[in-house]
Amino acid sequence: MDKTDVGVLEPEVIQSKIFTIRGVQVMIDRDLADEVVANCDHLSNLRFSYRLPYAFSEQRVAMLSTVLKSKMAVKISIQIIDSFVAMRRFLHENAGIFRRLDTLERKQLETDGKC
Repeated sequence: MDKTDVGVLEPEVIQSKIFTIRGVQVMIDRDLADEVVANCDHLSNLRFSYRLPYAFSEQRVAMLSTVLKSKMAVKISIQIIDSFVAMRRFLHENAGIFRRLDTLERKQLETDGKC
């Protein structure tokens, strides 16, 4: 990434901040604030909080992007939504592999329990 791409984040950086909680991919508000609203004064209350964090799904990130005024914040929120989509696609395309790994792990645990 060169210096002209200010505000452009690598997909890996965004994806490392997306977690699966109760089967839903989410981004924690603190990470979202660092990535999206750092330059938006009217959303500064999201920047630093000492309460339990909120989790934003892909749909909530899209809703948040509708109230953003900064072109940079909108651009980054689009990058975040693209990362959610890429991760969902990856999980879908590799579901068979994940099932096989899960089966192997269960068999290994059963084998270990027999010893």
